[in-house]
Amino acid sequence: DAGDLDNEGFALGTDYNQFDAVGTYNTTIAIGTATDNNYNFTPLNSSTFEVGKLDLAVTAVTGDITYGDAEPTPTVEYAGFVNGDDAGDLDNEGFALGTDYNQFDAVGTYNTTIAIGTATDNNYNFTPLNSSTFEVGKLDLQVTADPQSKFCGQVDPDLTYQITYGSLVNNDELSGELIREEGEVVGTYAILKGTLDNSNYAITYVGVDLSIEAITIDASESGTPVQVGSSADLSANVSPGVGGVSVIFEVTNEANVVVFTSDPVMTNSSGEATVSTGALNTIGVYKVTATVGSGCSESVAYLPVYDPNGSFVTGGGWIMSPAGAYKADVSLTGKANFGFVSKYKKGSSQVDGNTEFQFKAGDLNFKSTLHESGTLVISGKKATYRGEGTINGQPGYKFTLVALDGDYNGGTASDEFRIKIWGGSGIIYDNGLGADDNADDATTLGGGSIVIHEAKGKGNKRIVTDLVSVPWNTPSEEIEKKITSMSSTWFEGKAIKLTINSESYNALQPGLYEFKANLLENEWFALEEPITVNVLVADKPLATDIKLSNSILLRNIHNGSLIGDLNTIDPVDDQHTYSIAENTDFELVGKSLVWKGTEIPATARITVFSTDRAGQTIERAIELSREPRFGDFNMFPNPAESDVTIEVELEQSMNVGIRIYDAVGRLVFEDESVQNGISKHQINIDHLSPGLYTVQLKTGQLVMNKRLIKK
Repeated sequence: DAGDLDNEGFALGTDYNQFDAVGTYNTTIAIGTATDNNYNFTPLNSSTFEVGKLDLAVTAVTGDITYGDAEPTPTVEYAGFVNGDDAGDLDNEGFALGTDYNQFDAVGTYNTTIAIGTATDNNYNFTPLNSSTFEVGKLDLQVTADPQSKFCGQVDPDLTYQITYGSLVNNDELSGELIREEGEVVGTYAILKGTLDNSNYAITYVGVDLSIEAITIDASESGTPVQVGSSADLSANVSPGVGGVSVIFEVTNEANVVVFTSDPVMTNSSGEATVSTGALNTIGVYKVTATVGSGCSESVAYLPVYDPNGSFVTGGGWIMSPAGAYKADVSLTGKANFGFVSKYKKGSSQVDGNTEFQFKAGDLNFKSTLHESGTLVISGKKATYRGEGTINGQPGYKFTLVALDGDYNGGTASDEFRIKIWGGSGIIYDNGLGADDNADDATTLGGGSIVIHEAKGKGNKRIVTDLVSVPWNTPSEEIEKKITSMSSTWFEGKAIKLTINSESYNALQPGLYEFKANLLENEWFALEEPITVNVLVADKPLATDIKLSNSILLRNIHNGSLIGDLNTIDPVDDQHTYSIAENTDFELVGKSLVWKGTEIPATARITVFSTDRAGQTIERAIELSREPRFGDFNMFPNPAESDVTIEVELEQSMNVGIRIYDAVGRLVFEDESVQNGISKHQINIDHLSPGLYTVQLKTGQLVMNKRLIKK
């Protein structure tokens, strides 16, 4: 074998050089140094060999795209070139390229595809042919919510939006819906993206707010009285007057027990919500509460359920008005007089009678002008009714009255009274201190009585009269004449004489009095009980002033000299008693002021009291001045705050000049006139600053000066 040869040093080679083209090549051989003793190396033969194609990896690639883009066109990438070759050296790149993606396919991962197509090359085999993946990304879309609003109690409006960047393609739609922050009270609530989505879009959401606007409700129309056994039509109006506002009505009785609750009722286009309660079979004053939505507004009305054939109520007396009742000055307390009669007109829902209430400390004098039809409700010991009236003669006020008859049906409790008066500006007076109108909160009577008169069947005559109001100091004879005149309507036109008892009446004492009337024997009627006529005597107006007939202390007065007589300015009473505060220089004899001092002061001030026959007292301070000597003048008070009086005695008619100078000599007041006798001047100095002033008085050629201190 070859191992037995002496030398194998043949010269071997080929005719191929690296990177020569694919093809058939030859080997070469020469004897070189090859030798062997036993063999001749002949013939020396060459052979052929093949240079084959190099494998070139080809991958179809493409970049990521966005949802809705057209199908991309892939390109190829090569791996395996040698000798500096590149795609430009290939004979043909006709690969069949594609993808498994179609336009509008969903977001996701897709593949390129590749086949040999017409691609060829002498030096490379295109293998392996590789596909690759690419991503279809979400399409950018900006959604902006539309701002929304509603009134409290309305259902939410549709939460809509606008596409403010990008657009939907291929007739796509967004699924889901916007939502908002929870809450139904007045305020602003963020509108949120909620479930709004589409998996092929990258949604940027721009939020705004839904605002819930305030709304008010008025349930006053629900207070229309109804006869017992009837249903009540409840009504409430919202403001602004818009439709679609949810309202719930609740009715509670005087024990605060709920007797009716409505389902939510929607307001109509005018803002009105209505509902019917069904039959109300118990007499009483019911509280109607109308609530908007989840409670953003509420209104209360009081619904009387009445029996027109029922009992009637009378009352009169006084209470001690509690602090807080008179809203103009909640600190005021004091005696308040009242009197009332309230009854149904026979066979009608009309409520007859009248009501008066006087709170002297607050200068409040209320008088009814009507009792509202159907509002008189008597349930057991309690009576309530409503109406309208005047305060101090001015109309435009409404009232609710609550009366409790403590000894009704054998009871032993005290009688109690409450009145609530209000006008356009709100509550004027309420001694119930804000309790519900159908509550039992009331004030115990300090005097007088409240009587609920039970309805009776047919029989003897029963008379209920209106309250009679008279001015202070009205003689009983005038009242008896008025009662006699009133009786002309009581007995079906029959002229029946009365006996009237007025023993308890005192014309000089304000308050409520009962006049009792009986029938003289007659052929037509007899009374079940004496007729009670409540008479309310108004408070006496206060006197307005006290005057003294003389204000000069003469130079020649002595102990026991009469200074002057007191007189009271009073529009309704000319009888007064007087007193003065303790004073060493003066005493009072009847209505005469008498001097009892020694040295006559330049000025004197005494406090005088005048008491009228109603026991009301006023006080005034009276200033007196000493009779001036010739060449001198009086000036008082000094120091002075707002007014100063100057008096001077003149022997004859002459020119009197008054000048006032401030501390630096500036003239601040000047007056000049012709006077005679004792000249008296009152000067207002409100406009002067506090300080020291010089008062100069000139009479003819005489000039006099005095110092004045302005406080």
